[in-house]
Amino acid sequence: KVLLCNEFGSKFEVLSNPEFLAEGTAIEDLMKPDRVLIGGNQTRAGKKAVEALVDVYAHWVPRDRILTTNLWSAELSKLAANAFLAQRISSINAMSALCEATGAYVEEVAHSIGTDTRIGSKFLKASVGFGGSCFEKDILNLVYICESMGLKECADYWMQVVSMNDYQKSRFARKIVSALYN
Repeated sequence: KVLLCNEFGSKFEVLSNPEFLAEGTAIEDLMKPDRVLIGGNQTRAGKKAVEALVDVYAHWVPRDRILTTNLWSAELSKLAANAFLAQRISSINAMSALCEATGAYVEEVAHSIGTDTRIGSKFLKASVGFGGSCFEKDILNLVYICESMGLKECADYWMQVVSMNDYQKSRFARKIVSALYN
């Protein structure tokens, strides 16, 4: 509202340009990204603003790696990417608990399912859970948006990824305490 009341009559467009930088490889990810995503309003002015930002990135990013969408698609794409990665981590961690209970080896199960070309082997290493600030924050943002749109079942689904991660961290801590003070 404040920006619309400027006395100079300046026009502007809001763009979404989410980053897809991984911890430890952020500079490399910036210089050689898998993709650059730019979202804008689907108006003449919005498309012109998107194209101006495309031209900036085109100085070092091949144009076929620059994706353009509307604002919501860009925002949800960022949240979805992190949610899907976190979901994979939570899935293999859930399998690790089942493997321990049955006597299976989670590494063998992960290798076996990772050879399925539809699944692939990335993010199939059982661990304490996902950490950092992005995955949980982005999933909770996705949960909030789902709830705001009246999509309770979708919100519950994504919330379960966070719950599974919390369970894995607690399970790991219990195992350590049990091993130390058996």
